[in-house]
Amino acid sequence: MIETIISPKKSGNVLVTIAIGTKFKSLWEKHASANWMEYCHKNDLGLLIITDDLIEKDHEYWKKATWQKLLLGKELRKYNSEIKNVCYIDTDFLINPNAPNVFDTSDLDKVNLVSLFNKLPFDLNLIKKRIAYNRHHNYSSSYPLDSSLFMSIKDECDYHGVALLPDMSCAGFFVFNIEKHAETLKNFFFNYKSDVKSITNGGDQFHFNFEIMNNLPVNWLDYRYQAIWLYEMAAYYPFLYQKINQNNIDLIKSSVLTSLENNFFLHFAGAWHESEMFLVEGFLEDENYNHKEFNQYLMKDISWVSRGLIKPNK
Repeated sequence: MIETIISPKKSGNVLVTIAIGTKFKSLWEKHASANWMEYCHKNDLGLLIITDDLIEKDHEYWKKATWQKLLLGKELRKYNSEIKNVCYIDTDFLINPNAPNVFDTSDLDKVNLVSLFNKLPFDLNLIKKRIAYNRHHNYSSSYPLDSSLFMSIKDECDYHGVALLPDMSCAGFFVFNIEKHAETLKNFFFNYKSDVKSITNGGDQFHFNFEIMNNLPVNWLDYRYQAIWLYEMAAYYPFLYQKINQNNIDLIKSSVLTSLENNFFLHFAGAWHESEMFLVEGFLEDENYNHKEFNQYLMKDISWVSRGLIKPNK
């Protein structure tokens, strides 16, 4: 079932997510939907949510629900012929409502992705060592200091027995044109049966990248369209590893909102405690989250007039 949250607009551009089951839909509605809707209204975008499987569970090609993003173009074409371009994002994203329109910076002749490895604003090896070290010392002493967390693109390709890929994205975000890409993406889905093997226990992450890299032209978007909270926390807010057990909600909220202000889309991918911070309530109601007021200030012309010596009130 495809549920319309905001009807597709004249632009023909839509944001789409998959939330199969009441639990996932409720979490998205509670923690993310408000700023998604604000972003869509601001940029003349439709907003759709998939709430049921797009393929029967007893089908020989049924796989984990995340694979079904590859069927979106085919299904949306039948649902509404006015839809032209799709930005798929997982449900565990926060969106900065002041972010630029993702479709304006996408090359719609290509599939648009965000790299997990290249053009990052920090040293990835350092970030991964911070993650491993802090998980080991603050979350669980059984968490290894050397694990698949450190796999390179070559390591992942070797594991799956394929030639080296030029890059890899997080499959929780991509932008595509229905006319140009829907049929090819659908075919990718049907290249793998239910018993598909992957390093993510049957997940689509590696195969999604393998098929796109080898069969479609790719445009790489700014990291800020899929800033990974796991990376962000390790890079800029590592003190949260020590504070998480104290349930310091205000500190978590302040850090997440600062990251969101510095980025466009913030993804809470993963299964460890860092990603559970997505479930903290009241991000968008936080009194310090004055994004509308700040955006108005950003648009204001600055005169650079000297105001003399100014000191803080005592």
